[in-house]
Amino acid sequence: MSISFQSEKHNIHEKFSFTIPITDVTNLDDQHKELLSRMQKVANFLATKSDQKTAVNLLTTLENNFYEHFLYEETLMVKSQVHNVKAHMRDHADFLIFFATNSRIMLYKNQIDIFSKIIKKYSEHISKFDMAVAKQIKAAISQQESKNGSPVDREQQLDDYKKFFQFSDL
Repeated sequence: MSISFQSEKHNIHEKFSFTIPITDVTNLDDQHKELLSRMQKVANFLATKSDQKTAVNLLTTLENNFYEHFLYEETLMVKSQVHNVKAHMRDHADFLIFFATNSRIMLYKNQIDIFSKIIKKYSEHISKFDMAVAKQIKAAISQQESKNGSPVDREQQLDDYKKFFQFSDL
């Protein structure tokens, strides 16, 4: 089984455009797209409004969304018996610290350009870490399908995810 190295171009805001790889693990790709959509909402708000309280709430909610996504990823990696989970988890922790620090700096200095650093770091995380584990996750899914004699119901997996790991609303 091979990994797709496709990528999608995203325009978060007119200042920010970048490409993220597609892991070919449906649940992960769907969550990455949802996080990018939420980042776009935050970037658009920050670029056009100056309400500090709302900006803090949006960034805090986005930070929680990342935390929820990373928790899901880590659960999936453990269930799939992915190698080197600790390094991946460490990068999640590093990203959350990076996000929290830079989003506060961005608010206090009123520099939306700092948001591009957050976007770039997230894209780098997907490229370096998520692409590496995608192959192992897909192999675990294939093994489960072979063992069960039927395809894994990916829609059911997504529904299960939605029940247990609800993104906070922006």
